[in-house]
Amino acid sequence: MHTHMRNRQWADKASKDVYDHAGFKVAEKETIDGSIITSNVVENTIFQSSYQEITGCKTTTVHGRGNMSKCPTEMASMKAQLQEQARATKTANQKNIQLQDEVDKLNDKLADQKAESERILEEKMQLFREEESKKLQAFREELLAQFAARTETPLVQTAARSIDQSEDTTTIEKSAAKTQASKAT
Repeated sequence: MHTHMRNRQWADKASKDVYDHAGFKVAEKETIDGSIITSNVVENTIFQSSYQEITGCKTTTVHGRGNMSKCPTEMASMKAQLQEQARATKTANQKNIQLQDEVDKLNDKLADQKAESERILEEKMQLFREEESKKLQAFREELLAQFAARTETPLVQTAARSIDQSEDTTTIEKSAAKTQASKAT
């Protein structure tokens, strides 16, 4: 089957469909894997599968690579598959490493934010404690001042009474001394 004529026109719709389908599969594989396909074996395999899908042909004859092309041997196919698998594994491992690095960076950032939040919370708690301590001290001083104002008046009255009682005691002692002196005479 000729894929196109000399003047670069498609010979038929099936040729164009095979070429477009193979191009789409190559592009799809490149976007999934994230790398450009450089292996002719991989390209040829994709082209052959596209040809079989579009035309419905079950033949094992190699198409699109000229008259001298042969189907790859089983060993060559396995080698190509192993190389493709190794490349895909390497790509996946690199992506996993990148993702792990991002996760580690995010964990570090989260830990830093948590530490900063705890520091800010501790500062606010300390300020709150200081304010409460100042309020409590002011309240104590106010209560002590009120208590002192209330107890100051009775203390003065009690002191005056005790002074009066000592005067009474002195007067009583004087009277008793006079009484004893008069009896003695």
